[in-house]
Amino acid sequence: RSTLGTIIKFTNGILIKEKFLRLFGGNDSEWTDSIKKWNNIPGQENIDNIPSGCLFIGFDVVGGFFAINGGYFGQELGKVYYFAPDTLEWENLNMGYSDFISWCISGNVDKFYESFIWKNSEEIILNTKRGQGISFYPVLWSKEGKEINKTRKKIVPLKELWALNLEMKEKINV
Repeated sequence: RSTLGTIIKFTNGILIKEKFLRLFGGNDSEWTDSIKKWNNIPGQENIDNIPSGCLFIGFDVVGGFFAINGGYFGQELGKVYYFAPDTLEWENLNMGYSDFISWCISGNVDKFYESFIWKNSEEIILNTKRGQGISFYPVLWSKEGKEINKTRKKIVPLKELWALNLEMKEKINV
């Protein structure tokens, strides 16, 4: 009856932009974890520091996360938010899940991600597997990290990337 329900029931995830953007499905796959894992559904491995009041729906390999607001972000219930690794802030994308899926498939994803693409980025992206992302040094939210072609890149566990970004967000906002 819903786009989200259909994707959870009938897919193990969706890969967008040559595996750069990965949407969670109902079960783990070679390329992405299940929606259950990233939302700490009982019986699953827990991911630390997942906020309640939102539903994680996907991620990108540079450490950005997508979530549907269930009250965590305030009044915009049902809207998709993006945790941006270059600002460490949640951004309202001003669209619901169905519109988000449409944007992922036929929207201007290239424009959205143009500052996160580097020379020969496909090589490292294609080497990431389920539960992995790419760490940058200097980090993307730093002044030096804005020159992405000059950063060092390393494949790391996605949950470590999430934990590091949250830790840095807390330290910066203190």
